[in-house]
Amino acid sequence: MVIMKTTFLGQLSLIMLCERMHLIGVQLISANTDGIVIQYHKDQKDAVNKVHKEWEEITGYILEDTDYERIFFSNVNNYLAEIIDSNGDIVKHKYKGTYEIDKDWHKDHSNRIVSIAVARACLFEIPPEDTIRNHMNIDHYDDIGVDAHGIYDFCSSVRARGDAKYETQQLIGNELINTSLPKTNRYFVSNNGVYLKKILPPLEGKDPIENYRKNNPQQLDLFHFTDDVVIEKPRESFIEANYQVTIFNRAFNGPFDINEKYYINECNKILDKL
Repeated sequence: MVIMKTTFLGQLSLIMLCERMHLIGVQLISANTDGIVIQYHKDQKDAVNKVHKEWEEITGYILEDTDYERIFFSNVNNYLAEIIDSNGDIVKHKYKGTYEIDKDWHKDHSNRIVSIAVARACLFEIPPEDTIRNHMNIDHYDDIGVDAHGIYDFCSSVRARGDAKYETQQLIGNELINTSLPKTNRYFVSNNGVYLKKILPPLEGKDPIENYRKNNPQQLDLFHFTDDVVIEKPRESFIEANYQVTIFNRAFNGPFDINEKYYINECNKILDKL
């Protein structure tokens, strides 16, 4: 109960802070339970500091300020910001969510190359295709201060939980070949390769005939139902739909046949939201 009260009061306090900033003409960029991001002209600094001090006196909370030179913002959990000191000099870059490059080890490190290319596009206006196409020849990016890890930066991973499983699907001649995979897999998107498929067991407690009737209301005759309708099938979906992948569970030295267009498109999906 104490925890709930503290959290609720904290949220109400931040709402009050947002309101007071709005009343003095400050633009609210984002807000969550951790704090708010605002934009204001330097002439408003004294007014902002006054609200800052009054809010701390009323709530008993202490605000920590971080000044940004620029912020590239998709949403409250996904952004890239340039942090500056009291002199206005850039001291570091803050990467959050989609923009994060070097993540903690327990996080998903898939498609690291996309975060690298997006960061260089935002900060230095380097086209994503330049980063993508030259990445395999780079050991370190001096401009953003991160290392390059070759093909591993193009890799993604998937892990099957419970009764789920993964298979590859490939057309060889006129025959469609499905090959089982282990629970955990690493891959990169390639120009040629296999299709990666996830298979889930049928939903329990669902009446397949009732489901079929719901999806096909024009069919009323029960005798028209066939076995493939009555028997609920496993649920299948393709990972990276419409793209082929190369399974990279066991590392090899190449050539890698990377689908550069795919990774460029992934970068542009992020940049188009800015």
